[in-house]
Amino acid sequence: MILLSALIAALTVGMGWTHLSNPGAVPLYVIAAGALMVGVTFFAARIFVFLRMFIAGYAITFAAFAAGFIVFGGGGLPDWAPGWTQTLQPRPFLALAFVILATVVLLIARLPVIGETIGLSESYFTSRDPSRLARLPFRLTEGGIGRGFLLGIILVNFVQTYLLILFNEWQGALFDSFQNMDEAAFWLLVTTFLFLATNWVVFAVTEYLFGQYMLIRWRRHMSRQYVSDWLRDDRHYRIQFLGERADNPDQRISEDIRTYVTSTYSIASNLFSTFLTLAAFIQLLWGLSTLFAVEAGQGHGFIVWLTSVPGFLVWVCLVYAVFATVVGHLIGRPLIRKNYQKERTEADFRFGMARLREYSEQVALLDGKGAERAALFRKYDHQVDATLSLVQTTRDFRIFNFSIGQMTDVLPYVLVAPAYFAGVGSLGGLQQTAGAFSRVQGGFTVFLDLYETLAAYKAAVNRVNGFRAAMEEASDLAGASRPIAHALVADSDVEVKGLSLALPDGREISRIEALRFVPGETTLVTGASGSGKSTLFRAIAGIWPFGKGRVEVPEGKELMLLPQRPYIPLGTLRAALTYPGEADAFGDAEIAEAMKSMGLGHLLSRLDESAYWGQALSGGEQQRVAIVRALLKKPDWLFLDEATAALDEPMEEKVYQVLRDRLPAATIVSIGHRQTLRGFHDRFVEMRANADGTFTPADAV
Repeated sequence: MILLSALIAALTVGMGWTHLSNPGAVPLYVIAAGALMVGVTFFAARIFVFLRMFIAGYAITFAAFAAGFIVFGGGGLPDWAPGWTQTLQPRPFLALAFVILATVVLLIARLPVIGETIGLSESYFTSRDPSRLARLPFRLTEGGIGRGFLLGIILVNFVQTYLLILFNEWQGALFDSFQNMDEAAFWLLVTTFLFLATNWVVFAVTEYLFGQYMLIRWRRHMSRQYVSDWLRDDRHYRIQFLGERADNPDQRISEDIRTYVTSTYSIASNLFSTFLTLAAFIQLLWGLSTLFAVEAGQGHGFIVWLTSVPGFLVWVCLVYAVFATVVGHLIGRPLIRKNYQKERTEADFRFGMARLREYSEQVALLDGKGAERAALFRKYDHQVDATLSLVQTTRDFRIFNFSIGQMTDVLPYVLVAPAYFAGVGSLGGLQQTAGAFSRVQGGFTVFLDLYETLAAYKAAVNRVNGFRAAMEEASDLAGASRPIAHALVADSDVEVKGLSLALPDGREISRIEALRFVPGETTLVTGASGSGKSTLFRAIAGIWPFGKGRVEVPEGKELMLLPQRPYIPLGTLRAALTYPGEADAFGDAEIAEAMKSMGLGHLLSRLDESAYWGQALSGGEQQRVAIVRALLKKPDWLFLDEATAALDEPMEEKVYQVLRDRLPAATIVSIGHRQTLRGFHDRFVEMRANADGTFTPADAV
């Protein structure tokens, strides 16, 4: 932007010299606008990159106009140029409009709402991740590719705006040829139309391709960023304790980010092209207003007065648009809240169905289909109620909006008809005026046209920002300032000091002043349900955020915790056995040996078969899959949180025997209730109740 600012400064000086030699070549206000553009581009280096690209587009186009003023001056294009190309000569008003629009973008970039919306995109457009475009042999940065596509879209919009001006003038000339019965002019205009239409198609397709390529990369970058942030520091686990503020993270990452990216681009490009078109057509409509002035005696007093107002069509457009926007806002204001509620209830219903699929076996065994049906119907009824409420408000808004749209079609004809019937103006001028009026009115009421989109967009932005805030809060629970300190120490023991464990609601469940697990000593932790045994393991693993105290684990040692219900990912059985490592992290022979030791040899032929293994395997088989993971990974410390509870006693005995034989260097700490487990451990720790309802561990015989 600094270089662009310097270029415009040089061109502004050039326009000043041109004005001194030929005062009619460059108006003074264009030179002043150039000086203002220098300042705008200079300060634009400090705003969001997304908005900076729009200012860059205005600045580049202004630079092209400034160069045109210097080269052609006030004399227009060369005499040998075709007549219709005179439209392409520099227009002082448009040059001023570009500076005004760039200044507006610079000012709105300071608004807090812009930080809440456009700020979400900053990470993509500033990304330095290496990437490349197809067919290009060299690498670029991902942010550079995004900025390139966006700037290309902006510049294409400038060309399309010029084409709209040409189409408008072509339409006026066409109807004049009909009125004048000029067949030769008609066929020449048909040829001109083919040229304009071809260019319109080329640039429209170019804009579409640039936009889609940018959206795909933009959404991919944001989705990867949010997935990474969600998984970082085990936020995906802790975020569930934050309630509705972080509900349905799957929808917020998949749906809300998609809505945010597509709507940000759609709204921004729509506003940009609309304001650009508005700037171009206001001048045209202002000039056309003078062609349809009604003199005294040719119409009613009000019509004579109205048409005598300079640029009366522009003022009528403005008043009409203000009325439509204010009333439309009053009607459509609840749309933001209702869109948010609709998205939340739909996500709740979808999550309920996914949850049922996950626990389908348990539901079937308990014959819970009636309860599940009722629960799903309730969730769906909530979604229906939210949708109906949104539909009712949208209905009222669209009735008003469609009515305004229909009035717009006839209003310009009503305004200029008295002059036309009085013999003022031509048929072509009438059609050109109607077209220009429609463009200007559309620019003034752009927010009314985008109201529904803006409402859905604001709801999506709120959900994405809410998710970001929830992730930050979850990160605070896991951050350095959290009460439970998790430290890596040079000692070889796992030690707990001054630890108090609590539930998410703050209720304390256990106090552990000092507890040490020594390498080589197998330990069994027992106690009543709810005494904090599993919570202690979670604290040792470093994922439990509620409580205070200190947990020390040996640095450089591998800790592995197996819960009672193993996680079985989607994909092949091989991937499930090697999780969380890569599927090819272990050889077939090593995997086969571990599977056979756990009685899973019958599944060897299905290693590379993709299935929903979480349902295909029994509970006992799933726990043995988790044990296979430990046999393959060979951790130094293995914590088993009732990880054999689904096995019969002979198989449980076999599991512990295999663990002793194949992991002789591993220290095993178990949670369990069966008395048979005592035979597999050297030390026994019992969670004993205190008078205040909390529990404290103590060595037992």
